[in-house]
Amino acid sequence: MSRAMVRRAAGVGLATGLGLAVSVLVITLSWQALAVIWPVVFVLVIPTGALAVNLALPRRGGAVAAAEVGLIAGGVAAVISALALYASYQYGGIGAYGLAGIMLSPPFRIGPYNWFGPVPWPLPLLVPLGMALSALQAWLYYELFVDPDAGLRGALADWIARRPAALQSKLLVGFLLLVAGIFLVGWVGFAAMEDMHARLHVLALKAEWWGHLRTIQATVQAERALLDELAVRPAPEAQGRLQQLDAQARGEIDHLLNYPPHTAIFVMSPAVVRREAVALRPLVEAIATPYATFSTQLQEAASAYGGGDRARAAASAAALVPAQRDLDGALGQLGNELGGGLFRDLVQMDSRHHGTLFYFILLVLLFTALAILLGAVLARAIVRPVWAVSYQLGHLGKGDFSKRVVVANADELGRLAAEVNRVTEELHRLYHEIEVANRNKSAFLASMSHELRTPLSAIIGYSEMLQEEVEDLGQQALVPDLQKIKAASEHLLALINDVLDLSKIEAGKMDLYFETFAVTPLLRDVTAVVRPLVEKNGNVLEVRCAEDLGMMHADLTKVRQALFNLLSNAAKFTERGTITLQAARELAATRDGAGGDWLCFVVRDTGIGMTPEQVDRLFQAFHQATASTTRQYGGTGLGLAISRSYCQMMGGDVTVESEHGRGSTFTIRLPADVAAAEARPVAAG
Repeated sequence: MSRAMVRRAAGVGLATGLGLAVSVLVITLSWQALAVIWPVVFVLVIPTGALAVNLALPRRGGAVAAAEVGLIAGGVAAVISALALYASYQYGGIGAYGLAGIMLSPPFRIGPYNWFGPVPWPLPLLVPLGMALSALQAWLYYELFVDPDAGLRGALADWIARRPAALQSKLLVGFLLLVAGIFLVGWVGFAAMEDMHARLHVLALKAEWWGHLRTIQATVQAERALLDELAVRPAPEAQGRLQQLDAQARGEIDHLLNYPPHTAIFVMSPAVVRREAVALRPLVEAIATPYATFSTQLQEAASAYGGGDRARAAASAAALVPAQRDLDGALGQLGNELGGGLFRDLVQMDSRHHGTLFYFILLVLLFTALAILLGAVLARAIVRPVWAVSYQLGHLGKGDFSKRVVVANADELGRLAAEVNRVTEELHRLYHEIEVANRNKSAFLASMSHELRTPLSAIIGYSEMLQEEVEDLGQQALVPDLQKIKAASEHLLALINDVLDLSKIEAGKMDLYFETFAVTPLLRDVTAVVRPLVEKNGNVLEVRCAEDLGMMHADLTKVRQALFNLLSNAAKFTERGTITLQAARELAATRDGAGGDWLCFVVRDTGIGMTPEQVDRLFQAFHQATASTTRQYGGTGLGLAISRSYCQMMGGDVTVESEHGRGSTFTIRLPADVAAAEARPVAAG
């Protein structure tokens, strides 16, 4: 692993750790308002491994390197997080609601431990745990999402692509899987809510029974208190009061024995409540028999006290003691069951709530990851063929017919790729035929040009001889006609020479003849030849170059012709303006990366200029800016195409900048030593 990767990984861990530290600081300062949501700070460090892969790992660094950068980033983030949490713990922030408390709660139930003295035991463990989780996350992230060929995503995408099903069907299956996952998560959540609702109804049932039990106990105590009053002072109304209390107690017992005790709590969970009521009924039945005995003895004692029979009343009161003891035992047993059951149900409800919440969050995260994976797989199975076709079309646009679209799809995208490959092969065949025809044309033009140059040279020679003979004979009236014949022949010969040069270039038969020459004398020769053409349209020629531009090793004839073509074009398309020739020697990087001297020639005019559309087709053979330009200024449109081809053959190029109505600037850049540079024949245009 390189030092740069280590630094970037540590930087990722530092950034996520500091983010958590700042969040902890904010929560510590506003603890009363934010205490409930403080665990959300860990969201900032959860994606540390994935961020490390994206920011610290090269494109194809490998799964092992991904785990390593995740380990480094996770370690840095965990150390900073542990220090931030400990500082908050020390200064009264996240103390009472800290990690130790979370570990003690369901569903974890881990600890408490005193391994690190005053430091809460989960904080030091954050470092190895954070490093391990970050490394695992980075490794999984790389395998699933970064490495498309070797990862699980690539294997699944290829498997889906090979299925002979319509693309619409594959997308529909993916959508149904996502819907199924959403439905399952919702069903689990609804089931947890329904379970909680049922347990609340059980709590309501036991709370209602507890109320009835308290009523029975209060009634029994009231009955015994009235009996004690009768023993002290007989009261006629006490007998009626005892009968009322007895009826109330019996009514409460009958209410508990008869199902349902309260219809309102059976609305949503009848089965659960019925099961609890059936389980509690034996305890209620255990109350009914002792109470019947207690009630009988109580009524007998009360009657004896009311009749003044103290002896019988004392005997009945003595027999009442074991009956009341049995009744209190039965009531206590029911009370213990209801009270303990309420506490037990509350603990179970809290535990089940935490467990359900944990598993619900885990399920949500799981299906979220599966949904992301499914989306990535489907996207890869669909987008990769589209990219492959797009790249293939780009190569076709560049004239490269050697590439083919290779995809595993057996659907519409696979058929599209096959069709693109078929079109590529057909275009390759047609392009080859065009190349053959073009070479044949060039060979024909070269041959015909040689055949035409011989008679034209003879015509030029004979016209010169006739012109001399006519002048000797004094026939001056015939001289202009002979001069026109000679000028037309020379123009036609120049055109044939251009066509011959272009044909040689296209056929790859143009040769370079290297020689060493001084650049400054070359410029003087070219400007001397072109100056009459420049001044013909009332233009001014300015030459700006150093006194000594040094030597150049190149094809002298082709360099001279390229400069002459640019200067003559500038003179032709400029009237009463300025034409400037600049030349300079510079040190630049050649194409193979080595250093070398280059020569830069700039021809600038203040002529008619060109539009961007005209510039785009400027270097095409037999093309000029517009048809009106050809009619007004003449020319064949071969000069610039040939000049650029010459420069490219010598390892340089010709570029142009132009603004319509403001003029044009042509720049030739050539190596000072063409033989040492990469020089090869190229096609014109």
